[in-house]
Amino acid sequence: MPVRRFAIFSPLALTLALLVPAPEARAAGGWQEWHQTGNDLFVTLDRTGLAHVEHHVRYRVVAGKMQSFDLPTIDMEAQIAPEVSIVTEDGTRLSAHAEGISAKAIRDMPEADAGSQVVRVTVDDPKGLKRGTYAFVVAYDLDAWKTKHLTK
Repeated sequence: MPVRRFAIFSPLALTLALLVPAPEARAAGGWQEWHQTGNDLFVTLDRTGLAHVEHHVRYRVVAGKMQSFDLPTIDMEAQIAPEVSIVTEDGTRLSAHAEGISAKAIRDMPEADAGSQVVRVTVDDPKGLKRGTYAFVVAYDLDAWKTKHLTK
C-alpha cells in the first residue's frame, strides 16, 4: 500500500514542481504590470507663437518595476526639457529624464507618425518605480507658427 501512495504522490509532486517557478525566476522576471491612468496637456502660448507644453501623464504600477515609457507623435521641432518630475501619491518628488528619438528609429510603434519624434521618459532610480501611482510632468517648447500648429 505505501508504494501505491508514493506512485500517486510522485506524479502530483512533479507536476506541481514544474508549474511553480523557482524563487529566483520570480524575482528576475516575473509578472509586470503598469498602465496609464491619465493624460493631460497644458499649453501656454505667448504673443509671438511660442508654445510651452506640459504633458502630465499618470501611471499606476500594479506589479514589477517601471523603468521607462514612451510618448509618441511629438513634433520634430519640439525642444524637449531633459528633466522630468515625478510626484508619488504621498507627495514625494522623484526625478526622471526625457530624450527625443526619431519615430523612424522605433519600428514597433505603429501609432507614431514618421515625421515626429517619440519622447522616451526614463526613471533616474536604477531600481525603477514600485507599486503605486505616479504623475509625470514632461515639458517641451515649440514655435507654433513655424510648425503650423497655429494659423491666423
